[in-house]
Amino acid sequence: MNWEVKRLASTASTNADLAALARKGEAREGLVLVAERQTAGRGRQGRSWFSMPGRCLCFSILLRPKVAPPLAATMPLAIGAAVADAIAPLLAPAKVAVKWPNDILADGRKICGILCEMGATAEAVDYIVAGIGLNVNLDAADLPDELAEQATSMSLAAGRKFDLERLLDALLASLGETYGRWQEHGLDAVRTQLDARDALRGRHVTIRLAGPPLSGTCDGIAASGALLLRLGDGTLREVFSGEAIETRAKREI
Repeated sequence: MNWEVKRLASTASTNADLAALARKGEAREGLVLVAERQTAGRGRQGRSWFSMPGRCLCFSILLRPKVAPPLAATMPLAIGAAVADAIAPLLAPAKVAVKWPNDILADGRKICGILCEMGATAEAVDYIVAGIGLNVNLDAADLPDELAEQATSMSLAAGRKFDLERLLDALLASLGETYGRWQEHGLDAVRTQLDARDALRGRHVTIRLAGPPLSGTCDGIAASGALLLRLGDGTLREVFSGEAIETRAKREI
Protein backbone atom coordinates (compact mmCIF):
# COMPACT_ATOMS: atom_id res chain seq x y z
CA MET A 1 0.00 0.00 0.00
CA ASN A 2 1.28 3.45 -0.93
CA TRP A 3 0.07 5.72 1.84
CA GLU A 4 -0.35 9.46 1.28
CA VAL A 5 -0.32 11.25 4.64
CA LYS A 6 -1.99 14.64 5.05
CA ARG A 7 -1.88 16.49 8.36
CA LEU A 8 -4.44 18.81 9.88
CA ALA A 9 -3.91 21.09 12.84
CA SER A 10 -7.57 20.77 13.85
CA THR A 11 -10.77 19.30 12.44
CA ALA A 12 -14.11 18.09 13.70
CA SER A 13 -13.54 14.48 12.57
CA THR A 14 -10.99 12.91 10.24
CA ASN A 15 -13.51 10.15 9.47
CA ALA A 16 -16.13 12.66 8.38
CA ASP A 17 -13.58 14.62 6.31
CA LEU A 18 -12.28 11.52 4.55
CA ALA A 19 -15.75 10.08 3.92
CA ALA A 20 -16.82 13.37 2.30
CA LEU A 21 -13.81 13.28 -0.02
CA ALA A 22 -14.46 9.62 -0.85
CA ARG A 23 -18.10 10.23 -1.74
CA LYS A 24 -17.08 13.04 -4.10
CA GLY A 25 -14.43 10.86 -5.73
CA GLU A 26 -11.75 13.32 -4.62
CA ALA A 27 -9.54 10.89 -2.72
CA ARG A 28 -7.66 7.80 -3.79
CA GLU A 29 -7.15 4.64 -1.79
CA GLY A 30 -4.33 5.06 0.71
CA LEU A 31 -5.06 8.64 1.75
CA VAL A 32 -4.39 9.15 5.47
CA LEU A 33 -5.70 12.14 7.43
CA VAL A 34 -3.90 12.81 10.71
CA ALA A 35 -5.28 15.47 13.04
CA GLU A 36 -3.41 17.13 15.88
CA ARG A 37 -6.80 17.89 17.40
CA GLN A 38 -10.31 16.57 16.73
CA THR A 39 -13.21 18.57 18.13
CA ALA A 40 -15.92 16.01 17.36
CA GLY A 41 -14.10 12.69 17.25
CA ARG A 42 -16.49 9.74 17.37
CA GLY A 43 -16.51 6.18 18.58
CA ARG A 44 -19.10 3.47 18.01
CA GLN A 45 -22.79 4.08 18.77
CA GLY A 46 -22.33 7.85 18.57
CA ARG A 47 -19.98 8.13 21.53
CA SER A 48 -17.41 10.93 21.63
CA TRP A 49 -13.71 10.00 21.55
CA PHE A 50 -11.45 11.52 24.19
CA SER A 51 -8.11 12.78 22.88
CA MET A 52 -5.42 15.30 23.76
CA PRO A 53 -3.28 17.19 21.23
CA GLY A 54 0.25 15.85 21.05
CA ARG A 55 -0.49 12.90 23.30
CA CYS A 56 -2.81 10.81 21.15
CA LEU A 57 -2.53 9.55 17.61
CA CYS A 58 -5.84 10.13 15.80
CA PHE A 59 -6.05 9.37 12.09
CA SER A 60 -8.26 7.90 9.40
CA ILE A 61 -7.35 5.83 6.36
CA LEU A 62 -9.24 5.44 3.09
CA LEU A 63 -9.53 1.97 1.59
CA ARG A 64 -11.30 0.83 -1.58
CA PRO A 65 -11.23 -2.97 -1.28
CA LYS A 66 -12.43 -5.16 -4.11
CA VAL A 67 -14.52 -7.39 -1.87
CA ALA A 68 -18.20 -8.18 -1.37
CA PRO A 69 -19.96 -5.97 1.21
CA PRO A 70 -20.43 -8.80 3.78
CA LEU A 71 -16.65 -9.24 4.01
CA ALA A 72 -16.21 -5.53 4.72
CA ALA A 73 -17.92 -6.07 8.08
CA THR A 74 -14.76 -7.87 9.27
CA MET A 75 -12.54 -4.85 8.59
CA PRO A 76 -12.53 -3.49 12.20
CA LEU A 77 -11.18 -6.80 13.50
CA ALA A 78 -8.52 -6.99 10.78
CA ILE A 79 -7.44 -3.45 11.61
CA GLY A 80 -7.48 -4.31 15.30
CA ALA A 81 -5.12 -7.22 14.68
CA ALA A 82 -2.79 -4.98 12.65
CA VAL A 83 -2.69 -2.29 15.34
CA ALA A 84 -2.13 -4.86 18.07
CA ASP A 85 0.72 -6.43 16.10
CA ALA A 86 2.38 -3.02 15.74
CA ILE A 87 2.18 -1.92 19.36
CA ALA A 88 2.53 -5.20 21.27
CA PRO A 89 6.35 -5.42 20.94
CA LEU A 90 6.60 -1.84 22.22
CA LEU A 91 4.52 -2.55 25.32
CA ALA A 92 5.94 -5.88 26.49
CA PRO A 93 5.43 -7.35 29.02
CA ALA A 94 1.97 -5.70 29.01
CA LYS A 95 -0.60 -7.99 27.39
CA VAL A 96 -2.15 -6.48 24.26
CA ALA A 97 -5.55 -7.89 23.31
CA VAL A 98 -8.27 -7.31 20.72
CA LYS A 99 -11.73 -6.91 22.22
CA TRP A 100 -14.61 -7.62 19.85
CA PRO A 101 -15.76 -5.74 17.92
CA ASN A 102 -13.33 -2.81 17.70
CA ASP A 103 -11.16 -2.09 20.76
CA ILE A 104 -7.54 -2.73 21.68
CA LEU A 105 -6.68 -3.35 25.32
CA ALA A 106 -3.41 -3.25 27.22
CA ASP A 107 -3.53 -5.25 30.45
CA GLY A 108 -7.31 -5.12 30.30
CA ARG A 109 -7.66 -1.37 29.78
CA LYS A 110 -8.69 0.34 26.57
CA ILE A 111 -5.78 1.87 24.70
CA CYS A 112 -7.23 2.20 21.19
CA GLY A 113 -10.60 2.45 19.49
CA ILE A 114 -11.48 1.80 15.85
CA LEU A 115 -14.43 3.13 13.88
CA CYS A 116 -15.06 1.91 10.31
CA GLU A 117 -17.62 3.56 8.04
CA MET A 118 -18.51 2.24 4.60
CA GLY A 119 -20.00 3.45 1.37
CA ALA A 120 -21.40 0.56 -0.66
CA THR A 121 -24.17 -0.81 -2.82
CA ALA A 122 -25.67 -4.28 -2.44
CA GLU A 123 -23.08 -5.59 -4.92
CA ALA A 124 -19.86 -3.72 -4.22
CA VAL A 125 -17.91 -1.66 -1.72
CA ASP A 126 -17.08 1.86 -2.84
CA TYR A 127 -14.94 2.82 0.12
CA ILE A 128 -14.17 2.12 3.76
CA VAL A 129 -12.95 4.87 6.06
CA ALA A 130 -11.23 3.47 9.13
CA GLY A 131 -10.63 5.82 12.02
CA ILE A 132 -8.06 4.91 14.67
CA GLY A 133 -7.67 6.66 18.01
CA LEU A 134 -4.63 5.53 20.00
CA ASN A 135 -3.70 6.81 23.45
CA VAL A 136 0.05 7.28 23.22
CA ASN A 137 1.67 9.69 25.68
CA LEU A 138 -1.17 10.33 28.12
CA ASP A 139 -0.27 10.49 31.80
CA ALA A 140 -2.61 9.18 34.50
CA ALA A 141 -3.58 12.75 35.38
CA ASP A 142 -4.71 13.33 31.78
CA LEU A 143 -7.50 10.76 31.98
CA PRO A 144 -10.92 12.01 33.07
CA ASP A 145 -12.15 10.49 36.35
CA GLU A 146 -14.76 8.40 34.54
CA LEU A 147 -12.04 6.78 32.39
CA ALA A 148 -9.28 6.39 34.97
CA GLU A 149 -10.10 2.73 35.73
CA GLN A 150 -11.00 1.76 32.17
CA ALA A 151 -8.40 3.37 29.92
CA THR A 152 -4.64 3.55 29.62
CA SER A 153 -1.95 4.76 27.23
CA MET A 154 1.20 3.38 25.67
CA SER A 155 3.37 5.51 27.95
CA LEU A 156 1.51 4.32 31.06
CA ALA A 157 1.80 0.69 29.95
CA ALA A 158 5.47 0.88 28.93
CA GLY A 159 6.80 3.51 31.33
CA ARG A 160 8.26 5.69 28.57
CA LYS A 161 7.23 8.21 25.94
CA PHE A 162 6.89 7.47 22.23
CA ASP A 163 7.67 9.41 19.06
CA LEU A 164 4.35 9.90 17.28
CA GLU A 165 5.85 10.03 13.78
CA ARG A 166 7.76 6.77 14.16
CA LEU A 167 4.72 5.16 15.70
CA LEU A 168 2.50 6.25 12.79
CA ASP A 169 5.01 4.77 10.33
CA ALA A 170 4.95 1.44 12.21
CA LEU A 171 1.16 1.40 12.30
CA LEU A 172 0.80 2.15 8.59
CA ALA A 173 3.32 -0.55 7.70
CA SER A 174 1.35 -3.11 9.71
CA LEU A 175 -1.98 -1.90 8.34
CA GLY A 176 -0.79 -2.06 4.74
CA GLU A 177 0.55 -5.59 5.09
CA THR A 178 -2.56 -6.84 6.88
CA TYR A 179 -4.91 -5.15 4.40
CA GLY A 180 -3.30 -6.97 1.48
CA ARG A 181 -3.72 -10.36 3.17
CA TRP A 182 -7.27 -9.55 4.29
CA GLN A 183 -8.38 -8.72 0.73
CA GLU A 184 -7.13 -12.11 -0.43
CA HIS A 185 -8.09 -14.34 2.50
CA GLY A 186 -10.66 -12.46 4.59
CA LEU A 187 -10.52 -12.66 8.36
CA ASP A 188 -8.66 -15.97 8.12
CA ALA A 189 -5.64 -13.84 7.16
CA VAL A 190 -5.40 -12.68 10.78
CA ARG A 191 -6.90 -15.76 12.44
CA THR A 192 -3.71 -16.61 14.34
CA GLN A 193 -3.38 -13.09 15.74
CA LEU A 194 -7.06 -12.87 16.69
CA ASP A 195 -7.10 -16.25 18.41
CA ALA A 196 -3.98 -15.36 20.38
CA ARG A 197 -5.21 -11.87 21.33
CA ASP A 198 -8.95 -12.49 21.80
CA ALA A 199 -9.79 -10.58 24.99
CA LEU A 200 -13.22 -12.19 25.41
CA ARG A 201 -12.63 -15.86 24.67
CA GLY A 202 -13.71 -17.97 27.65
CA ARG A 203 -15.29 -14.97 29.35
CA HIS A 204 -18.93 -14.71 30.42
CA VAL A 205 -20.43 -11.53 29.00
CA THR A 206 -23.71 -9.77 28.46
CA ILE A 207 -24.22 -8.33 24.98
CA ARG A 208 -26.17 -5.10 24.85
CA LEU A 209 -28.38 -5.18 21.78
CA ALA A 210 -31.26 -3.10 20.47
CA GLY A 211 -33.61 -5.60 22.14
CA PRO A 212 -33.21 -7.68 25.31
CA PRO A 213 -29.59 -8.31 26.36
CA LEU A 214 -28.01 -11.66 25.57
CA SER A 215 -25.67 -13.46 28.00
CA GLY A 216 -23.27 -16.35 27.53
CA THR A 217 -19.65 -17.43 27.33
CA CYS A 218 -17.52 -16.22 24.43
CA ASP A 219 -16.27 -19.02 22.21
CA GLY A 220 -14.13 -17.09 19.75
CA ILE A 221 -14.73 -15.04 16.61
CA ALA A 222 -16.23 -16.46 13.42
CA ALA A 223 -14.85 -15.89 9.91
CA SER A 224 -17.83 -13.57 9.39
CA GLY A 225 -16.59 -11.33 12.20
CA ALA A 226 -19.43 -12.40 14.50
CA LEU A 227 -18.80 -13.11 18.17
CA LEU A 228 -19.51 -16.76 18.95
CA LEU A 229 -21.56 -16.81 22.15
CA ARG A 230 -22.32 -20.06 23.98
CA LEU A 231 -25.66 -19.62 25.74
CA GLY A 232 -26.63 -21.27 29.00
CA ASP A 233 -28.49 -24.07 27.20
CA GLY A 234 -25.40 -24.88 25.13
CA THR A 235 -26.65 -23.20 21.96
CA LEU A 236 -23.96 -21.39 19.96
CA ARG A 237 -25.16 -18.00 18.75
CA GLU A 238 -23.45 -15.68 16.27
CA VAL A 239 -23.65 -12.07 17.41
CA PHE A 240 -22.92 -9.52 14.69
CA SER A 241 -23.23 -6.26 16.62
CA GLY A 242 -23.52 -4.94 20.15
CA GLU A 243 -21.36 -4.16 23.15
CA ALA A 244 -19.90 -6.95 25.28
CA ILE A 245 -19.84 -6.31 29.04
CA GLU A 246 -17.95 -8.87 31.10
CA THR A 247 -20.15 -10.20 33.89
CA ARG A 248 -18.05 -12.98 35.42
CA ALA A 249 -14.41 -13.87 35.76
CA LYS A 250 -12.84 -16.24 33.24
CA ARG A 251 -14.26 -19.70 33.66
CA GLU A 252 -12.12 -22.80 33.97
CA ILE A 253 -12.06 -24.80 30.75
